[in-house]
Amino acid sequence: MIDWFIACKKDWRKVSKISGPQCPLQDDLFNESDIIKQVSLLIKRKNITCNDLFSNTISSFQRFLLDHNLKVIESDKNAGICIVNNENYDEEVFRQLNDTSIYQPSTRSHFELAMIEYKDRLKLFDKTMPEKVKLSHLEFSDDKPARFYILPKVHKPFEHFPKGRPISSTFSKTNKYSSKLLDFLLKPCLNEVSDLLIDTQHFLLLLNNLKLDPAKKYALVTIDVEALYTSLHINDCKKHCTLAYERYITSHDDNAFINKSQFKDLLALSLDYNYVEYNDMMFFQHRGIEMGNSASVNIANLTVFHEIANMFENDDDIILLKRFLDDIFMIVCTENIPSISEWLDKILSHRYLKFTYEHSEKSVSFLDVKVSLDKNNCVCTSLYAKPMNKHAYLQADSDHPIPLKNSLFFSQGLRIVRICSEFSSRVSQLLILYNKFINRGYIDKVLYPCFLKLCTFNRMEALRPKKRLLKDYLTYHNPEIMDKYPSTFPSTQKHGNEIYIVFPYYKYIPSYSKDIVQRIRANALTHCTDLQYKLALDDLVLKAVFSRTNNLKEQLSKRRPK
Repeated sequence: MIDWFIACKKDWRKVSKISGPQCPLQDDLFNESDIIKQVSLLIKRKNITCNDLFSNTISSFQRFLLDHNLKVIESDKNAGICIVNNENYDEEVFRQLNDTSIYQPSTRSHFELAMIEYKDRLKLFDKTMPEKVKLSHLEFSDDKPARFYILPKVHKPFEHFPKGRPISSTFSKTNKYSSKLLDFLLKPCLNEVSDLLIDTQHFLLLLNNLKLDPAKKYALVTIDVEALYTSLHINDCKKHCTLAYERYITSHDDNAFINKSQFKDLLALSLDYNYVEYNDMMFFQHRGIEMGNSASVNIANLTVFHEIANMFENDDDIILLKRFLDDIFMIVCTENIPSISEWLDKILSHRYLKFTYEHSEKSVSFLDVKVSLDKNNCVCTSLYAKPMNKHAYLQADSDHPIPLKNSLFFSQGLRIVRICSEFSSRVSQLLILYNKFINRGYIDKVLYPCFLKLCTFNRMEALRPKKRLLKDYLTYHNPEIMDKYPSTFPSTQKHGNEIYIVFPYYKYIPSYSKDIVQRIRANALTHCTDLQYKLALDDLVLKAVFSRTNNLKEQLSKRRPK
């Protein structure tokens, strides 16, 4: 009865276009002539407008960027923002787009013909699908390719201009929702990927569970797959994803609402139309998958697992092998291996994937963890921070909710407790973090109680799996780890009927967000005459949530001077 509440969102006019007929109660909840006007007036009265001096400063700097042919962009690995020359940026973009082994030049006409073909295939696909999962009314009416841009790799050595990580933004791409459905179907198939790492917590749980022979010699190895997304072959991606889905529906037949033939059609809808656009120029990506596609991570995980499985199988010297997308971690027993470098050069051979590696008998860095072996071959872990990490935590006087700022030190400290296996290392890192927060304007009164709590926090409790994906994966592959946390799984999961009313965050909004939500409910009850809807409304939970406003970087890169 209450399924139609899912459609209630902030941009409700757009929602009605992509979610079918609009429920009459949506008009009552979001009555433009009444409640929206009330809310707008309330926000205008209590919100402090932007200082004209600040606006003029932004406009002046934006004009400076335009006059000097500069642009503000993000860098790779979240290393900060870059101010780059447009000519240098375009040169690097076209260096990549002119690589005919990955991209080929195209035209708007070719793209439009491809979109006609795509829509015909989509209509045929929808005819075989249940009504609830039809895609034709969800796809965008305006045909748009992916928007191509790069993130400069400033953390790596360069002379003239850093190499860029290619990103294809599919946010407004025509086949966006086809890829979202594909991603939804591939997620449960990941349980079959035995070398997968979910996150750092998963990695730490595995290392914590590992026991090595103190009398043997071991090497710690990290391997990186170069340019993974653009190296993959689309036909291989389709083959491995289809086989993974076929195995899944064979063992979970009750949960499959798409058969193998329909799944192949969905793969084609998601992967066969990789058009990108830059400066009104069109290109077709004929090799690799788009970094930005909703399903790209799951496609890459499944494909790489099957492509490299033969390289490591039946090798008893590999004690542990785990992979986080394109980063691989191994612990190798070197008793029978004269040269670890020669051994790696021999096994790291693939027809199109290329690898780089590092190895050590003492310590290596992987993800945000430094992994070490002591003299007894016990695995020790400590915090690793990359050189470009600026540790620029939120300023204490920043215009953010107070509960958010009060929780930052504890959440960052809990990460240290989780990663550092030795107590002395844990306390040392907590003290460093404490001083960093002091330098950001936080006071001892808030930080010190958290610091004492973190110093005595049980690390095993900090490692407790909480995410459903991680718990499911450990239950499938490492039940002995889950046995240590018997109460992790709740008996039942209840999902309430909730609508999130999204507000832009300003300093004074939290004080009257509850009042706004109450007005929306009262307005709906006043205008709603259907008894069935009134009963449903009584069970509905309206919650106020906040979206952040544009920061300075976004204002500089998007705002235009007056």
